[in-house]
Amino acid sequence: MAKLNGGSIVARVLKAAGIDTVYGLEGGHIDLVIHAARETGMQLVDVRHEAVAGYAADAHVRISGDMAVCVTTAGPGFANAITAITSSFLDRIPVLHIVGAVPLGEAETNALQGDFDQIAMVRPVTKWAERATSVEMIAPLLVAAIRAARQGAPGPVLLEIPIDVMFSELDESAFSLRKNFMVKARPAPSPADVKRALMLLANAERPVVLAGSGAVLSQSGEALRNFVDRAQIPVYANIKALGVLPGAHPLACGSFTDLARTDIEPDAVLILGARNGMYMGGPTNSVIPAGASIIHVDVDSREIGRMHAAEVGIVADVRETLEAFNREEMEWPERKKWIAAAQASSDWHLEKFKEAMEDDGTPLHPYRVAATVAEFIDEKTIVVQEGGDTGGWTEINVSRRAAGPGKYLAIGYLGNLGMHQGFAIAAQSVHPDHKVICFTGDGAAGFQIQEFDSMVRHGLPIVTVVFNNLVWGMSYEYQVRQPFGLSWVELQDNLRYDLMCEACGGHGELVQTIEDLEPAMDRALNSGKPACVNVMCRSVASPKTEAFMKAEGVEDIVLPYYQNIKR
Repeated sequence: MAKLNGGSIVARVLKAAGIDTVYGLEGGHIDLVIHAARETGMQLVDVRHEAVAGYAADAHVRISGDMAVCVTTAGPGFANAITAITSSFLDRIPVLHIVGAVPLGEAETNALQGDFDQIAMVRPVTKWAERATSVEMIAPLLVAAIRAARQGAPGPVLLEIPIDVMFSELDESAFSLRKNFMVKARPAPSPADVKRALMLLANAERPVVLAGSGAVLSQSGEALRNFVDRAQIPVYANIKALGVLPGAHPLACGSFTDLARTDIEPDAVLILGARNGMYMGGPTNSVIPAGASIIHVDVDSREIGRMHAAEVGIVADVRETLEAFNREEMEWPERKKWIAAAQASSDWHLEKFKEAMEDDGTPLHPYRVAATVAEFIDEKTIVVQEGGDTGGWTEINVSRRAAGPGKYLAIGYLGNLGMHQGFAIAAQSVHPDHKVICFTGDGAAGFQIQEFDSMVRHGLPIVTVVFNNLVWGMSYEYQVRQPFGLSWVELQDNLRYDLMCEACGGHGELVQTIEDLEPAMDRALNSGKPACVNVMCRSVASPKTEAFMKAEGVEDIVLPYYQNIKR
């Protein structure tokens, strides 16, 4: 009778769950999973650091809507992935992590890469984390993990499989899976809540939709478009949901940041799967005016009314809610003036940085760099945006160009630099027919610079644009405003990231003048290789950084990212 080892069981469960791509990095504890996945025809994407593998699996979910898996070895492999797991947890992304471990039979022996509790370490940043203690338990625990990842508020899950369990065998006749075990719970709103929400929106003069990652993960793009086309309501998205309504749509008005920087004031706000927090203005009223009526839709009841009280709270799936809205017969008012004002709201920066667009000086102004590169973005382009000042300049120039759900990927609530390489690798792996343009600063570029090798090995022609201003930009801009002076913010002068890409087998471009930028981008995109366009920029605080550093009173102690301390 045929025997199945732990790796074969894992591969069979993944295939039954519709998971077709494995991200990870080789290690002896997980070899059997990799071999079995290859034999079943799954796509294997190996990288050079486990954090990147976790970021890639996370991005795979954001792009495709399908669940993804990250496989890492025990000890340091697992520990390296914790940052990516934490990022997925805070952004509510359902990623399946499978990690190796030392043999169960060698507990308390100071075994290599063991003798610490991986499950205990990761439980605070996962929805579900367990250990398989026998080969018979691998399949049922994987099924439980996959279900847990998507139930209620989604999030990462983790199954640890010790190496002696992984290499144990099970009679094939003893292996079975229930059909349709991939239950996707989509809670629907109550009819009463639907009617209350629609009446509030119909009676509003200045309503807006604020879309978050819940709108993307529920794959609600079509339902959202149908609803706002009928209701004529402008749509803003946070940076995790840009493109859920394509930027070319007349009701797509940019990001939450655009709304916060305008004088327009909505009187009704429909929040779709977005969490109240920093990206929604935190406890301030910068995004949601104090007097606005709020309808909040989220699968997690804990999010309803956080910081801003909701007049109508709907604990339900975003797509189910929008489809319920669309089934109702409604008379909607004409809102041409309001829509025009909302559309203009995302153009606030054009006048503010008019001089920057005419500035030919060197190093280059980052606004002009971002605006110039943005011209290379079309409907078959996926944008990856890093954090820091580079993210600030990218968002204001590129957010309206997001062509669809999953085509604009950006840093989330963890604020973790270095995620862009993993995000870009997943983007190009999922959509090999698309361009992938990755915006990063010189600080963030150094986190996982070795991934140029991964891009070359897998034939992924990603174009990475480095805003090279020789400093940790956001930290520099913060410190120059403080009395204690500069510490640890300078980076090496003229570091050649383009040559690092070339050394890995890619294409490199060094850009020092604005006249050179467009030709360099053309050559990079047409090279057919992973490419790095290394652009020498000056350090200028982005509008996002300026907002972070703003002191409301002369005596305030200014904190980066957070509310200032009142003296």
